Amino acid sequence: MQLFYDVRLNETGDEGSAVFKLKLADGRVFIQALAATVPVFVNATALRQGERRELLEDDRIGMADGQITVTQKYWLKPGIQVIGEGLMVLPPPSKPTRMVPTDERQFGRDQGISITIPSGTLTAIMGPAGCGKTLLLDVLTGTALPVAGTVTVGQYRLVPGQNQLLARQIGYVTQHETLAPELTVRQSLDYRLRLRFPDMSAEIRERRIVAVTQSLAIEPLLDRRIGSTDRAAGGRLSGGERKRVGIAHELLMRPEMLCLDEPTSGLSAKDAKLVAGQLRKLADDGITVIVTIHQPTPQVFANFQNLILMAKGGQVLYSGPVADAVCSVAQATGTPLAVSDGENPADYLVEQSVDHPKEIFQQFQKYSPSPEASGGAEASGSLSNTRPPAGKTRWRDRVSVFQTLVTRSLRVFMQDATNLWLAALQIPVIALMIWLAFFRFETDAPEFERLSRALVSFAEENARHNPANHYNPVESNIHDAIASAGRKSEMITELGARLRGAVLFTLVAAAFWIGLLGACREMVMDKQLLRHECRTCVSVRTFLVAKLASLGLVALPQCFFLALATAPFLLHLSAAGLAGLVGTLWLTALAAAGIGLLTATLAPTARAALTAIPLIMVPQILFAGLLRPEAAMAPGVILSRWLGYASLQRWGFELALATANGRVRSVSLIPGNSLKIADTLNHLKPTNTSMLECFFRDTSCWPAIAVLLAVTVGAVLISEWHLRHKFHL
Repeated sequence: MQLFYDVRLNETGDEGSAVFKLKLADGRVFIQALAATVPVFVNATALRQGERRELLEDDRIGMADGQITVTQKYWLKPGIQVIGEGLMVLPPPSKPTRMVPTDERQFGRDQGISITIPSGTLTAIMGPAGCGKTLLLDVLTGTALPVAGTVTVGQYRLVPGQNQLLARQIGYVTQHETLAPELTVRQSLDYRLRLRFPDMSAEIRERRIVAVTQSLAIEPLLDRRIGSTDRAAGGRLSGGERKRVGIAHELLMRPEMLCLDEPTSGLSAKDAKLVAGQLRKLADDGITVIVTIHQPTPQVFANFQNLILMAKGGQVLYSGPVADAVCSVAQATGTPLAVSDGENPADYLVEQSVDHPKEIFQQFQKYSPSPEASGGAEASGSLSNTRPPAGKTRWRDRVSVFQTLVTRSLRVFMQDATNLWLAALQIPVIALMIWLAFFRFETDAPEFERLSRALVSFAEENARHNPANHYNPVESNIHDAIASAGRKSEMITELGARLRGAVLFTLVAAAFWIGLLGACREMVMDKQLLRHECRTCVSVRTFLVAKLASLGLVALPQCFFLALATAPFLLHLSAAGLAGLVGTLWLTALAAAGIGLLTATLAPTARAALTAIPLIMVPQILFAGLLRPEAAMAPGVILSRWLGYASLQRWGFELALATANGRVRSVSLIPGNSLKIADTLNHLKPTNTSMLECFFRDTSCWPAIAVLLAVTVGAVLISEWHLRHKFHL
């Protein structure tokens, strides 16, 4: 919407041209100077012609002949009405029971219920525990689909996952923790604004944060960490403070509709009364506020203007003004409210909804106007067929949102002191354990290693004599081979290749563990945050890719220092070999992070996600190619080979062997029928292979790189698909 200030009287009394215009977009107000001859000032600063600037409530617009103040009327809207047509928030029982008659069991649930929440009111959804209050609120906010019926918000039908612009008008404070405890209140609010409005300047963000926190009386908490336990910094935020901080995150977006799930649960009577009073003030200012609440105190209940009373099974028994609720229930049940005994009206309503649900429902249906009679069904039906225009996101804004998500994840990681120390200390601990496990591994099986070197030296000497038909002094060659076997320290035999492969395998396993555990833990904590932010300001894919990028940035120095602390000393790698090993470990950690994201996404609970980690790690160790190399498998062994292909660590191990590029010298036996020892020794043939060929038949590193990248991308895409369907995004 644009407001043009285009009427100015000149000396002759004629109307002049437009001077400036105000544009309202997504809860923000912008001013743009139009006339070059008439200067326009914002807070005593002149605007250039065509210059566009964002305004806040306390800004003052000045002209040559006067000034106006930007008041709250430009931001506060009249609220939006919410209409539910034929809603059924819980599925009816699949089979009738013999103990309870059908009409007693489903008194009207099969036809649904229609409710209307007036704009600019504070509405309470009440009922006994487990009746579906939160589910109804999820349906009204578009985070869940009803079994039947439609929801109309304002002029548009609310369809989960299909109209983000409409969802932006709805603020939702859930019971689940969606705030990072490692951040300060100021940082958390600033990141929320940067995600929602990527083009907003830092000055406007700061002023907006201060204004909202002042209105909620939490400005002194701005520099406190949300999850702080430091007594010197003021101690942990109280329950009431955390609730108000959560409300502040939604009010920053200037929603037209604000929903809260149990905002007073766990609060003291004083904090609950304070929160309820602030919610009533928001409703009086024009915002439609809907809360679920369980038996509030009389002081809290007095703030509500509208009531939705529910019974067990998801049935709405009453929907209307609070002032009429007690009278309607008393008429239906024949049990009046004991005012003289000081009975709490909220307790009375909930108790009667448990004892007499059918009578209350019939009373409500008898006196409430039908949608057809009031014309509401026809009106809402026509509005429900329209959708808000699809929003367009610029690439610049997408890049900015991605950078903000990565920056926030890294800041959370850096400000979590315990996790930071554990991440920093695990690298030297793992490196030390690898050192202890493989210290002086070159001296293992000395006699077998010496025999291998002697056979290789003898076979090479024999190969020089045989092509020239020279006399082959077998005994002399054997003596020389045995004498020179210990002097060729650069020679790598198959035994040495297997031992070096074990070192590389352990490094790859450590990188896999770092990526898998870090991603699984992060995603378990951020799943509710993803659900909350992806409703309004972030796409699921951007969130997941940013999370993966931040995990990769954390894993890169870990992989570098792990390789630097072990490989140059145990494997004697060159600088190029060390760089290749670091890249291999990082690619493996990145692919494992993708698997961790997918695991946490698919797991129904955090405990299930953490339980799945050993089930993922054990097959990686068994089938990755170290315990039973693919190169040594018989042609008929199919299952173990295909399980190895399905093991992600197998590809990381193969890539590590390829980048190590160690040349292995061994001997092979040429078939012959002679039984003489001398003739048998002449059948030994020297061979030069690689460390990779000692374990796998494939000698190229590109398939391993392709598989690691494909697993990373595939895990993100599958996670995105699952989250979209699970959360209706």
